[in-house]
Amino acid sequence: MIETIKAFINTALLIDLVGFGFTLLYLIYIIRQNALGWYFSIVGSLIFAYSCYSGQLYIQSILYIFYVLIAVYGIVQWNKVSQVPKIRSMRFQFHVTFLSVSVILGTTLGFIFAQYTNQELPYLDGIISIGAIGTTLLVVSKNRENWLYWMAINAASMYLYYSQSLWILVAMSFILFCVAIKGYLHWSKV
Repeated sequence: MIETIKAFINTALLIDLVGFGFTLLYLIYIIRQNALGWYFSIVGSLIFAYSCYSGQLYIQSILYIFYVLIAVYGIVQWNKVSQVPKIRSMRFQFHVTFLSVSVILGTTLGFIFAQYTNQELPYLDGIISIGAIGTTLLVVSKNRENWLYWMAINAASMYLYYSQSLWILVAMSFILFCVAIKGYLHWSKV
């Protein structure tokens, strides 16, 4: 029995490491504004959808499925060269609206999952997930501030994953936090 548990842990760790590798490749290409990054996002997202589901983080699992869908949308948009906008910034009012809607919808989602599932930290997970959905759309439309939102989302995700002992995801969130800093600095120069 102990050997079976160890084998499962080692397999889960390997799967998470592979997902992490695909996620890093996604970000490297996205920072460079290369549509190839979206393909890496699809694979990494499918892997982490499974990991989060296994860790009873159902909202995160749904979020990773959303990432697969938005990656397909990103591929389509970024391959339409004439329609891909240049990097742009958002107005202050947009930030207020974005944050307000994210908190309201995230709290609502958290409430639903708190009532009907055994979801761990449903309110935090709900706010992170709704914020991440909106932020991913900001990446597709090349809004510079998406990287600032990713910094906040990854900081909160570190705690969420830590609470479930999903150590690879904790490490990944920390590295993604650092990559978001690089992304913001790079997109600020363009």
